[in-house]
Order: sequence, then C-alpha cells, then structure tokens
Amino acid sequence: DEPDGPRVRAHFVGHSMGGVIVRGALAQVEQELGERFPELGHYLSLSTPHLGCRATLSQPHLWWRNLVWVTSPITPQLTQLAIQDGGSDGKLPYLMELARHDGPHWKLLERFETRTCATLSSGDPPTPAASGAI
Repeated sequence: DEPDGPRVRAHFVGHSMGGVIVRGALAQVEQELGERFPELGHYLSLSTPHLGCRATLSQPHLWWRNLVWVTSPITPQLTQLAIQDGGSDGKLPYLMELARHDGPHWKLLERFETRTCATLSSGDPPTPAASGAI
C-alpha cells in the first residue's frame, strides 16, 4: 500500500534505563510496523548505562548492584545491567547483544540522522563515563 501523506520522522530521548529501552525496543517496533516504520531523526541518551554498571571496591555505597542473585528471581534488569545474564548456551548478555555491530539494534541506531550520548564525566556513580557513551 502507498502511504498517504508525508512520512513520519521519530526522535527519541532516553534517560538512564530509558536509553537502553529505546534501543532494545526499536528492532521489535520495526518488525511490527514494516514499511510504516518511521524515519529516524535524533537519538539522545542521557546518562544511559549502555555498557552496564557494577560497583567497585572504591564505591562501597553501590555494592548492592553486585547482588544480582537477590533480584534476579524478581526482575532481570539488575542482572542485565551487571552484564551477568549471558548463558552457557552461547547467548550473549542483553547489553552486549544491543552493542553487536552486526546486529539489528546497532543497525537501527546507525539509521538515526544524529545520535547524541551525554553523561557526566564524574559525579555520576550509577553510570560511569565510558558506559554513557557508545
């Protein structure tokens, strides 16, 4: 079917986990919408932990992040953020799957006209600077 009218252009802003959610959801949305999938304008992530996060010995107040065994029966989110959700079956951890350069998530990220990842270089314990940029 020929679309009626101009094509929609979508822009996305994701703060913290919202940036990961946008990246993870786009492939499914593209699959469901097919030809009706919008053009991608600007992707902006603000302090998004693209490469995960873990507490170190220098951050004892954040050690709760390393207790994924406590929260994993309830939600996979902390396990995914700690990049401990990969299986012995060869399945990559979720954040690593999102970062695969030959994968669908990365290819969709490349389709954005512009991409901006902003994070604090210091003072943001949940999202280290290296994790906030992709």
